[in-house]
Amino acid sequence: MDYSLIEVFFAILETGNITKASEILHLSQSTVTQRLRALEEELEISLFNRNRGARSVELTPQGHQFINIAEKWKSLLTDAYSLKISEQMLSISIASVDSLNSFVFAPLYKNLSDNKNITNLRIITKISPEIYSLVEKKDIDIGIAIRKLQNRNLKIEPLFEEKMVLVRKGSNDYPNGKKVHPHELDPRNELYMDWGMDYQIWHNYWWDPLRSPHITIDTFSLLVNFLDNPKYWAILPSSIVKSFTNTLYLKYYDISPSPPNRVCYKITHQNPSSDKLRDIEIFESYLKDFISNLDLTI
Repeated sequence: MDYSLIEVFFAILETGNITKASEILHLSQSTVTQRLRALEEELEISLFNRNRGARSVELTPQGHQFINIAEKWKSLLTDAYSLKISEQMLSISIASVDSLNSFVFAPLYKNLSDNKNITNLRIITKISPEIYSLVEKKDIDIGIAIRKLQNRNLKIEPLFEEKMVLVRKGSNDYPNGKKVHPHELDPRNELYMDWGMDYQIWHNYWWDPLRSPHITIDTFSLLVNFLDNPKYWAILPSSIVKSFTNTLYLKYYDISPSPPNRVCYKITHQNPSSDKLRDIEIFESYLKDFISNLDLTI
């Protein structure tokens, strides 16, 4: 039974008049009459008495009995329609580290938000260990982290990697294109950010691990305030450097021997909830296209 036929029945029942029913349904009288006739033919009963010349209509005894059936049918059709719509809608939750959310994935999130089928896009910023925990507990669908942590419940895949470079305010001591040796840098002026175990091993090889950096920072927004002073320096991923060197009058330099590239990992659960499989699959298709066009050259 078509929903439009039930809709006509209730409109006529409410107004007691085919003309008024056609007005509230924004249909012609002939269309309303045709749909009512189609419903009666399908049921093989007469629902309304329509007396010639009378403006109003009245329910037949069978019409009275049909009200309860029609209400149940309408509810079932509404539920079925809602099920169809919910199947088309997406709900995606993503967690990543501050540097990736702010400097890499913003265009990806914008593309996702433009998808009208995505009704709930949740983006949160956490450190890598917290991201692993959230994915394992299925509190989020997908995590993107900068550390590889072993966890048998999670599927961990390299997503992309990027070069690490030296950044400081423009200085005549370091002309453009110069490769800087780590020993040329004064660790007392370092703005240190933790980029993972491989980076820390490289860092400890060139500078005394027992001597703490001058300033340790965990968010880039704080780092910018210190980089205004040309004596300070930091080692950052190319994705961050690319986004601000022109606007903040900062310069970047290759380091030789170079630090290891920063590797970013996609994290999903080995056994995601069945109702999230489609959401994750669609997000991964967006992510794959985004990564294939990602340009991290500086």
